[in-house]
Amino acid sequence: MTYQNILEGRKEFFAYSLQPYVSAISDRLSMNDITNSQNKVIFAVDDTFLRSDTKARLDVIEQMLRLELIDINTARAMEALTPMGANDVINV
Repeated sequence: MTYQNILEGRKEFFAYSLQPYVSAISDRLSMNDITNSQNKVIFAVDDTFLRSDTKARLDVIEQMLRLELIDINTARAMEALTPMGANDVINV
């Protein structure tokens, strides 16, 4: 099996078996008797269990930077990295 097949298998498994449970738990934990009324509990399934491989993500980010669709801080945020300050230097 290739990594792509494994990822597709995970997506199908989540969609057809786990999604109803995750949604129900998320909805229940978001109710006012458990959390503050302004809070919503969500599971980061897309960022963990269903996340594509690192190389594919970085290739997409690199293309978006090259086309100037995003800036460096947006790219860093997409990978959960801290934003660069005004005095930070990028060595290419």
